[in-house]
Amino acid sequence: MINWITSFYLTNNIERQREVDKCLQKNIENSLIKKIYLFVDDKKAYKYLINNFNIDKIKYYILNRLTLYSDLFRCANTYCKNQICMISNNDIWLGEVKSMDLIENFEKNMVYALTRHEYNLEPKFQNLK
Repeated sequence: MINWITSFYLTNNIERQREVDKCLQKNIENSLIKKIYLFVDDKKAYKYLINNFNIDKIKYYILNRLTLYSDLFRCANTYCKNQICMISNNDIWLGEVKSMDLIENFEKNMVYALTRHEYNLEPKFQNLK
């Protein structure tokens, strides 16, 4: 099971908001994601969340500011010790994992970077030892 750590904000761009909403919904529905740690910009964005999403899977933090990467890493180090977590932008959703062996064989205390290549959308793993 994976913990997803990301941010959430509201935008005036309707298409962009739909994209962010779709990604959040896809990750809420994903059975591989155990918990979502969501750093919310403000109370207005939080009210939007509770009115539009099932937040049972979400642990939220209202920051009243933009999220920093240090917030995301602090969350991973504090709440996800000895667990798999994914820190990503909010416009990413975890798709179908074709082989659970990949996740089950992750080394402990290791950071993996997943990249996406636009021409074929195939994930590539980089071992940064």
